[in-house]
Amino acid sequence: MSAHPGTGADRAEVLLVMYRAMWDNVNRHIVVVWQAMTPLLAALAGEYLANQQLISRDLAAAAVLVVCAWVLAHILDASAWCNRNLLIIANIERELLPEEDAHKIHPYFLKARQASMLEHLRIQFFLGCLVATFILVQHALLQLIPSLRQDQFFPTETIPYGVALGAALVLGMLRRHFRKQYDRLLRATRQT
Repeated sequence: MSAHPGTGADRAEVLLVMYRAMWDNVNRHIVVVWQAMTPLLAALAGEYLANQQLISRDLAAAAVLVVCAWVLAHILDASAWCNRNLLIIANIERELLPEEDAHKIHPYFLKARQASMLEHLRIQFFLGCLVATFILVQHALLQLIPSLRQDQFFPTETIPYGVALGAALVLGMLRRHFRKQYDRLLRATRQT
């Protein structure tokens, strides 16, 4: 590196690349919003199949919960990917941009950021959790509680709750795994 990184033509090239990357991120965020529709469509499909008596309400609820867990796992993975890349980007920016650019462009490259979920991913995560909660409450109100009151409980009615518990455990393990990966990268880049 030169004594004054980020000067002249190199600086302009870096800033143009960063500018393009920022627009790529904006476009990606717009596209990703549509992916959050998956749990809603799964819920509608499950409700339709159960109402048409093509599958039991227990299996329909379990299937929707599996889709919600799948979406939530992908959101956790996307969040981990973003956190890793933002850390790497900040490291590159510290190499290429002079300290005064913290006031001219953005201050984020001066110190390492803590891992956190981006807002648009939080919104999607909330939607996935909300759909899963709705499905569990609906199943309890329409299936589980009435059958318990009538002493006609069937073990298959516990399937959605087993799926929800298993999904919560797997998602918790994934979250811890991604956090450990980020912490290792943070230590490796000496940003702690």
